[in-house]
Amino acid sequence: MPVPIRRRLISAYILTPKTETSFITYRETSDAVHPQQVNHTPPDLVSHIPPSQTDSPSPASASSLATMAAVKKITNYIIARPKLFNFIKPIADRYCDLAGYRKVGLMYEDLLREESHTVQLALKRLPPRLAYDRAFRIRRALQCSVTHTLLPKEEWIKAEEDVPYLSPYIEEIEKEETERKMFDALTRK
Repeated sequence: MPVPIRRRLISAYILTPKTETSFITYRETSDAVHPQQVNHTPPDLVSHIPPSQTDSPSPASASSLATMAAVKKITNYIIARPKLFNFIKPIADRYCDLAGYRKVGLMYEDLLREESHTVQLALKRLPPRLAYDRAFRIRRALQCSVTHTLLPKEEWIKAEEDVPYLSPYIEEIEKEETERKMFDALTRK
C-alpha cells in the first residue's frame, strides 16, 4: 500500500474531531425524577503536545496545529514499523467507516477546523472548483444532519475518493511561516 494512503488512514483515525456529547441522566429524589444534563468529553489522543510548540495566537488553533504535528510524527512512526501498521490499519479502516462522515458526503479534510489561521489561508488559496465542491459537500451534509438521513449508498464518498485536497496548501503555508520566522530571527539580531 502506498505511503500517502497509509498516512491518510492513520491520520483519519487519530485526527477525527472529538465532539462533546451530552446525555440526559435522571436523578431520583423522593418526590420526582429530575433530568440532569451531563456532558462527556472524550479524551484527546495527543494532548501531551504543549501549545508553545505552535505559533498561532488562539488556543483552539494552537491545539489544532499541535495535534496535526503530533499526528504526523505518530503516523511516520507507525508507517516505519510494518507489524504495528498491520495491526492498526484494520482498526483505522473500521474507525473511518464508523465515523460516518463519508455517509453524508464529506471528505476527511472537510472536517478540519477552520478557526486556525493556517487553514483559513489554505482555504483562500483553494482553486474555485475545489472551494465550490467543498462548500457543496458541507451544505449537503448539513441538510442530511437536519433531516436525520444519510445519502443513498451510491453517493457516499468512497475511500479512494477521500484524498487530501487541503493538506498541500496547509503544508505550503506552514513552510512559509517557518521561513518567515527564520528570516525574522536573522533581522532582529
